[in-house]
Amino acid sequence: MLIFEIAFYFRFDSSSDKAMSKRLDVLIFGATGFTGQYIVEEMARKAKQFGFKWGVAGRTVDKLHQSLEDASTVTGIENLVSNIDTIIANVTNQQSLVDMCGRTKVLLNCVGPYRHYGEPVVQACLQARTHYIDICGEPQFLETTQLQYDGQAKENEIAIVGSCGFDSLVADLGVEMIRQECETKNIDIALIESFFVINYSMSPVSRGLIHFATWESAVYGLSQAYQLQSIRRKLFPQKLPYANYKMKSKSFTKTTVNGKSFWSIPFIGSDKSVVQRSQYFNYTVLNKKPIRFLPYFQLSSFAAVVKVILYGLIFSLFTKFKLGMRLLLKFPRFFSGGLVTKEGPTRHDCEQTSFNMTFVTHTENKQKLIHEFAGIDPGYIGTSKLSIACAIMLLQENDRLPAKGGVFTPASAFGRTNFFNGLKSGEFSIYDRFNRNLLFRLESRYDFLQKAELFAYPQRQIVGSIKNNFVMWLYDSDIQIFDMFYNQWIPGKITRTFPQFLFRYNIQYGNRRLFLEHLPFSFTSEIRDELAPSYVLARIRKRLSSLILPNTYDVQVYTNELPDAIYFLALSALDHNDSILGLSKINVVDDNNTNDLLSDSPSSYYTANDSGISYDNSDVDSNSDFSNDCDFEFYYSNEPITITDDAHKAANIRDDDKKYFCENTAWTWHGEFGRLIMATAMTHNIDYRLMPYDALLLCPLAWNAIYSIEQSENAKAQFKCDICGHRWTSMRARCTFYVSKPDEGGIVLLRLYTQQCQYCYSIVHPLWYFDEICRVMKKLAWTMFEHYFPDSIPSIQWDMTHNGIQPVRRLLQRKGNMHAEHNSTFCEACQLGSCFS
Repeated sequence: MLIFEIAFYFRFDSSSDKAMSKRLDVLIFGATGFTGQYIVEEMARKAKQFGFKWGVAGRTVDKLHQSLEDASTVTGIENLVSNIDTIIANVTNQQSLVDMCGRTKVLLNCVGPYRHYGEPVVQACLQARTHYIDICGEPQFLETTQLQYDGQAKENEIAIVGSCGFDSLVADLGVEMIRQECETKNIDIALIESFFVINYSMSPVSRGLIHFATWESAVYGLSQAYQLQSIRRKLFPQKLPYANYKMKSKSFTKTTVNGKSFWSIPFIGSDKSVVQRSQYFNYTVLNKKPIRFLPYFQLSSFAAVVKVILYGLIFSLFTKFKLGMRLLLKFPRFFSGGLVTKEGPTRHDCEQTSFNMTFVTHTENKQKLIHEFAGIDPGYIGTSKLSIACAIMLLQENDRLPAKGGVFTPASAFGRTNFFNGLKSGEFSIYDRFNRNLLFRLESRYDFLQKAELFAYPQRQIVGSIKNNFVMWLYDSDIQIFDMFYNQWIPGKITRTFPQFLFRYNIQYGNRRLFLEHLPFSFTSEIRDELAPSYVLARIRKRLSSLILPNTYDVQVYTNELPDAIYFLALSALDHNDSILGLSKINVVDDNNTNDLLSDSPSSYYTANDSGISYDNSDVDSNSDFSNDCDFEFYYSNEPITITDDAHKAANIRDDDKKYFCENTAWTWHGEFGRLIMATAMTHNIDYRLMPYDALLLCPLAWNAIYSIEQSENAKAQFKCDICGHRWTSMRARCTFYVSKPDEGGIVLLRLYTQQCQYCYSIVHPLWYFDEICRVMKKLAWTMFEHYFPDSIPSIQWDMTHNGIQPVRRLLQRKGNMHAEHNSTFCEACQLGSCFS
């Protein structure tokens, strides 16, 4: 579900007694359960990152060991079975629960249904003075726990926090976040609505979206819902003075939010109950004005509404009598329309599921504010991350809780902690090192995934954006950069791979392919062009002070051929994954007169999690290898290709043997172009240049040329996806040459068409065979000579043989069998109407 990284500063309490210091930091009870397994995996990752001592607890040692082994397989963290404590405890044995709780500082309870098994665990935590959190979404248990044990929790100075999974932390902390944001801006809130939607696709072999344990809790919860009224009369003796704001209900109506139309029905989960408890706490304890909250479930069509109503009526009716409950519990898949299974969704099902929750805030002056949260799998992957984050908050920021002990909701417990900052990606202010002017500002939105916008100053014009998509264990984001020359937005992507144990980010901008790579054993990262990997476009260095202070980077940009925004979005991706996010303050890079610069800066744009970047856009000096007139060697190598009489000797080398002489295919493209075309053109005092098709966007020579020949060639080529590792060979690899006349620029543009990976939909560039490159270059040379240098055809014909005697191996495409029909959907050439027919 909600995939985000939360980093925390450690706080050590020197007054802790020795008994407490010997305890584990976190213990997961119910580690062998369906959700418990995901939580164990997330705990393993966080423990390795922060050095926590943790353990697992359950009824059977063998199952606990199996859970740890599975976690090792998924996370790649070795020796979990031997390194992690396993504790035996059973909800039917109260003493075992007390002994278990006495072994840890924070207990994370995953054993449900909580109405049956939750109370003994709460009692054991109270007796052992251990903080308690759970992932419960059952209002009756949550409210009964607060009613019965709040006083005892305060007396024992322990925190009991329920609903620390998706139910209902997202809604509760979302409302609290909006309240705090509006409070700082003096905005009075009248009403907040939430619209929740799950995005998924069900296949015939799918195991649904919901595990049976969640279904079981819902069945028992609805069957005893009548008890809530009496509990709430005791829990909420004081009536909340909500704002007098009349709002038409959105139930079973078509609604439009942010230009998107959908049908909405009331959301019957625990969100409203938990948020109401938080508002009651805010009003009675913190003296804050309460906010009315109305949650809705979002559906795409009226037919879906009818279907949900039908299943809902059957579900509600069957929970009224014992036989109906037995049927619901015995045939969950039938009564849920396939959404619930006893096995639960597969890991693949979870990874393919995502959610959106949109908050619409109505102010007392009739304005609307929109906040959107998005993430993956709201049931299990996200719940594991949220619950572990809550446990860390209790460990490291216990002093920021509103009281030393008590029964809290997530918002009342963590509303003053740095939990919110984990929902934001890093924010930066980019200054000119010399003039100390604010040049750019990267501002993030609250989201469970990274989402930020880049503003250029002083006009505060948006020039770029980045939005992170969830890809398991990797990084994948969509970027957009505003091209001022063409006055349009150009899309791109930033993805992360792991070649040779180094973090590497692939950057696609239009048709350009760049990469950002971190240098080993250093604080430096570099951005380069994949076609010219020896040429550094920009260098990023994290300052040593970032280890203990807010993140500060020095950025040097060595060329102005690309928009500056691309480097800052790449840095945003790097910082989002590899740095401590969310706790930085404003940090100005210029070491001199910092206070003066702060006083001159527009502080209203800064937030509490602001990192600093120094920015040096230095033009290339005259001694640089970079050619400002876009000479072709820039795109491929800093070593210029010389054309001499030895070029004809290359004809003696068989085409399929040239792979032994060329470090990469770029050398072959240019080598054959120089041998076959440039050498002959020079005899006519014509300087032809081979450039990639992207030069149309960058080089004046390219965009001013007039192209009179367009020649496309088919080839056999390989494709390898850097994101998911999928490989395939295509008989429909395609290239197009655009040739200008000798007196109209002397430019040849080469366009190599990409294909999309059918598994992760990434854009993949082709890897051409060396002999295929030689073949298409010979055909291009023949075409150009026929048009422009007909008297040189005998010469080119000699070059197309070996020693002028032996014929070339072939001028036809490599042979191969097509094992599957060519999919035009994934082929760039097909989409542009240029594919082989």
